[in-house]
Formats: sequence, structure tokens, C-alpha cells
Amino acid sequence: MRFKRSAILGIVALVAASGLSPAASATPAEAKVITFTSSTPLPSIPIGTPVDQAIEKIAALGGIESATGAASTSLPRPPVPSLEETESKRRSQFYGSQAGEFTPQNPRSILGIVDFEACRNNPNGAAENGVVIDHFNFCRHRYTGAIHYENGKVKGTLDYRETQVGSGSRGNREALISAELTEFKMAGSFNQSSNLTVYMGTNAKQGQTACRAAGATNPITNTVAKWMGNGFIGWSILSDEAQGTGDEKIVDCMWLLYQRAAPSGENWTNWYGAPYQDLRFDSASYLPSKLGVIFSRVTPVMQYSRTDPLVKGVAEHIYTAFTNPNSTLPATSNGAKVIPGNIKSTPPSLITRLYPGANPIADQAYKDNRAVVSAACSSLPHNPGEECDEFPFASTWEGAGRGDGNFSVRYVDGTQNGNAGTALAVWYGSDRILHNDKFGVSILP
Repeated sequence: MRFKRSAILGIVALVAASGLSPAASATPAEAKVITFTSSTPLPSIPIGTPVDQAIEKIAALGGIESATGAASTSLPRPPVPSLEETESKRRSQFYGSQAGEFTPQNPRSILGIVDFEACRNNPNGAAENGVVIDHFNFCRHRYTGAIHYENGKVKGTLDYRETQVGSGSRGNREALISAELTEFKMAGSFNQSSNLTVYMGTNAKQGQTACRAAGATNPITNTVAKWMGNGFIGWSILSDEAQGTGDEKIVDCMWLLYQRAAPSGENWTNWYGAPYQDLRFDSASYLPSKLGVIFSRVTPVMQYSRTDPLVKGVAEHIYTAFTNPNSTLPATSNGAKVIPGNIKSTPPSLITRLYPGANPIADQAYKDNRAVVSAACSSLPHNPGEECDEFPFASTWEGAGRGDGNFSVRYVDGTQNGNAGTALAVWYGSDRILHNDKFGVSILP
């Protein structure tokens, strides 16, 4: 059986941490611990198994090494990503909200009223990064295992399942993260008297203190026996306006739930945990709820349905703009329109919210969008009760006033046009789509 690349890298990291040469790595002179995470239960490793065989067995089943080496004496923090990394991660997940729908939230409590089972039943939550269900709901469930070894042989094992459920907010700058540790298994040097520490680490692009964890002892250490009796723990993650940037007082916060374990009578492992996740705090005066926090590693998508009697005329218009842009009006001289915003295109195409009250440049751009649409619609025939609809929306930077001709106008039922516009405005507010936020549009059957 061949090692997976992750296992090979894990062994190299162990060698580097212990100062041994590769030739001596199979028989280290002192006890060490290596930890793994996996989307599926970790395999049973008998005490006395050669550690390289144990690593190979776990890697073959998809386990990912999460920590090696000596224990750190300082509390860890998540890394601060680059702008490019943040944007790449955001574009890796999408969620849709249909016209007229309101995104629900998980129960906002850190006192145990959290549906962990619903998260564990969500297959997407088993991904290494978990799943941002929407701006206000997060789920992740992983299996974690630690192998304690000495002289190249497994001395002890500890396995358990970790479930994380997160809730954003409309109304305050507080996110809630709850975790539950369950399904403990242990052998050898790991037993119920072994210690396990959990720590909520935070960091922010605006500075290390721009967001912080509160509401629970942090870090908190219990014996495995105590965690088995009550594996629940919860935190508030808070951010003050004073450290935010821009008119919306934005704070981009990274959080990561770290753990470390200590075999009975032995030293601590290094800190380990699944990859960090992102929160965005804001104080946007132009939204119905002036304060809020969202899980921001996701691209929101506004949806209209062609069979929804409330908005079907607008939905048909956007559908044509996406699927046959050169048939739309006004015609272009070169017949090569590319109308943005289609989340289903390859790659997905996004548009950007424009709030005219943000500044004079935004106000003029919005007025330009309206003026160009009005001119394009003025000569088109239409029936009584119809209104001229435009796409991309006038409330986006990609609207008709941009000047590249990549837009469409069509007369549609006036009531449906009003319904669609109202739905968009409500969605901007309920999903906290800020000025300059990017989003996609999807047209359902």
C-alpha cells in the first residue's frame, strides 16, 4: 500500500519537529503525538501498531494530519488571509434566496438550544471547511483522532466527533458559535482521566482585538470523562464599531476552534483544529437592521422563478438576457452582448450592489443607470399597465449607465415589475447585502 501525499508530509513534519533524520524517523527516542481529522469515523488502531502503518491506514481512509510536534506555550490565532484568498474562498460556495423568502436563523442561544443533529445530518457539513448554509447559518462536523506513540509504536489513541453550529445576527454585532464533542473512544495511554482543552481563537484584518470570543471560559480544560458527560460549549464572538473600517464599520473576523489533548501522565499535544472560518461585522445605517454579522465565506444568489405569478415577467426577461443576450434590446452594433450576473455561467458571473446614498460617485452612477434605461425604453411599444424593466438592476455598478451596452430592457407587467423590485430591496436588507457586495442571480423554472 502506498502512502497518500498527506501522510508523507505528516511523517516529514514529525521528523522535522523531533530533529531526527529520515532514517531514524521510524524509531523516535521520545513520545510524540500526531492528530488527524476526517469526514468519516477514524479506523481502530491497535496498541503496539507501528506508527507508520497507523498513519498509512488513516490516510488511506481520507484522514488529514492536523498537528504534529511539541506543544505550543502560547494561545494560537487564525491566520489573516490575503484579499485574493478571501475572494477565492467566497466564490467556492453559493446559496440562493428566492423572491419573497426570508432567510431563517439557528436558535440564538449558547445555553444548549442548538440542533446539532440537524448539522450532523447535513452531508455538506462534513467538508473540511464545513458549510456556510447562508449568511446566518454555519455547520461543520468532523471526526478527530490523536495517536500517542513512542519508539515507533502506538502507545495510545483518542477519537471523538466534533460538531460546530454557528448563527449570525440581524440586530447586533454578535455571532454565536456552539460546539458539541461526542462519540469518544480511547485506548492505552489515553483514558477518561486524560485532559482535553478547547479554545476559540480569533483574529481580524483590522487588528487582533477587533473581534473577540466571550461567554465561556476560554480556553477550557476538562478530563475526557467530564467531556463525555457534557460535551457542549458555546461562545459569543463580538466586535466593536470603534475598530471597524469605512462607513459600515466593517470588521473581517477569522475564527477557529482549537483543541489539544494530554495522554495520561504525558505532555500536551500541539494545538489542532479544522480550517478557520470567516465572519463579517457591520453597522450599515441604510439596512433595516442597522447592526449585523454574517458568515461571509459564501456568495449570495438572488433567485426569481419563471413560474412565480408574482414576478414571472421579470424572471423571463432576465432568463432571456442570460441565455440569448443578443436578442435583447437595445441592439448593439456588433451583436455581441455579454450581460453579467448569471451565477450558472462558467465561470459564475457576479454583479455588485450600488447604494446611491453611499457617496456622490455612487449617486451619479445610479442616476446614470436610470437615465440610460429611460432613454432606451422611450421608443419601445408597450401595453397599458406595463413598465420598463432593466437588467442588470439599476442598483448595481454593472447597470446600463456603465456604458458598455451589456444590458437589456423590456416592458413587463407593471405589478410584477414592482413585486420583483420590492423582493430585491427586501433581500438586500434581510441578507445584509452591503454597498459594493458582489452577488449572483439565478432564474428558476
